[in-house]
Amino acid sequence: TEIESIDTSKYVHEDHSFFTPQYDSQLLQWFNRRPEDWAFSWGGASTIFGWGHNHRGQLGGLDGSRIKMPTPCEALSLLRPIQIAGGEQTLYAVTPDGKL
Repeated sequence: TEIESIDTSKYVHEDHSFFTPQYDSQLLQWFNRRPEDWAFSWGGASTIFGWGHNHRGQLGGLDGSRIKMPTPCEALSLLRPIQIAGGEQTLYAVTPDGKL
């Protein structure tokens, strides 16, 4: 039986030795300092996109354990959060009325 070689270089986003918690922290800082880089606004409405690991549902309503492409998250967008923060296994959103 011959074993087929798989090119894993395209899965670098899943390599935890490459993307460390330091990168999570940098992404959160970027998000909080420049939210216009992360959300598309038109007429007061925002679309929130999620991607990455979702094995615990931490991407706020997206289906699947791994979301490989930025995907609109309608459930989270409906909350119209004023702030979002997340990490490897969590996602927090603050709504306009102050609920977490």
